[in-house]
Amino acid sequence: MISYEALIVFSVTTALTCFTPGPAALFVASSAASHGKRHVPAAVLGICVANVVFFGLSALGIASLIASSPVLFQWLRWLGAAYLVILGLQLITSRKQQALKVVVKGKAGTKRVRTFLKAFVIEASNPKALLYFGALLPQFINPTQALVPQLLVFCLLTFVFDIAAYTFYGMLGLGLAKASKQRFYTLLTRLAGTAFVFAGFRLALTK
Repeated sequence: MISYEALIVFSVTTALTCFTPGPAALFVASSAASHGKRHVPAAVLGICVANVVFFGLSALGIASLIASSPVLFQWLRWLGAAYLVILGLQLITSRKQQALKVVVKGKAGTKRVRTFLKAFVIEASNPKALLYFGALLPQFINPTQALVPQLLVFCLLTFVFDIAAYTFYGMLGLGLAKASKQRFYTLLTRLAGTAFVFAGFRLALTK
């Protein structure tokens, strides 16, 4: 059985991490602003699935294996950095600034799938998230108790906090976009693009 102290500390740590704004949060907000509220679940789910994958890899010990392989980790780092920079430059240099109401009325089926995939790749492109879970989990696991139930509880808590945090950013982006319409949409798009480029260079230069 997991102690209440472990649950509280894990919950606080995970909540603070999830609610800290970053490229993923800005992507959710910008997706909501440009495509409407129907894209928020797709963006949130993409990030959550990526984190669940990280959680599972960490639980299986693969995180330690990747961390111990400099070549593999280096490739992951560079691929993630390149994707973030490319996506950021696309947002910054985009000249297609349609009105919010026009964008929202566009075809939603394939666009939501693309939103999900972009969110997944943005979150999965940062191997530090994998290392975060790999370093975090062992601190709260009780080796004298059954392992699977503990992992399921911590994974569920992570999933819940992810949904809460990124839904908040999605609703924030949607609300602000509705309030100031095109001006905010353009600002948020540029801000998200700049954040992606910065995160990409930071990821590439960090050893």
